[in-house]
Amino acid sequence: MKFRFSDVVATFSKKTRMIEKYVLLLFLDEVSDDLFSELSKRLPNLWKSVGIKLGLTNNDVEVIECNYHKVTDQTMKVLCQWKQEKGSAATRTLLIKALLAAKCTEQAEFVHNYEI
Repeated sequence: MKFRFSDVVATFSKKTRMIEKYVLLLFLDEVSDDLFSELSKRLPNLWKSVGIKLGLTNNDVEVIECNYHKVTDQTMKVLCQWKQEKGSAATRTLLIKALLAAKCTEQAEFVHNYEI
């Protein structure tokens, strides 16, 4: 089977563009500590339900509540613990879904619009 060089280059270029798009999507779906810091200021008294929607247990939430006294610190800890437990599976998309499930529409919109 013979391949034309131009066909190989075209196929390679197409696959490279697909990989670049995939990497960009992953980058845009990433959650950062900066995002968490800004979001923690926007979730007063809602951090517990968001934590539960993210998959933390009631016990996790209670421990955080006992160990951290400021609401922003509690929120930050919930978000960081979720990210630590989920690793690369902790994405903006999942965070937005959890926020919407917890009836935090404005915060979900904030996360969606947050620029890295």
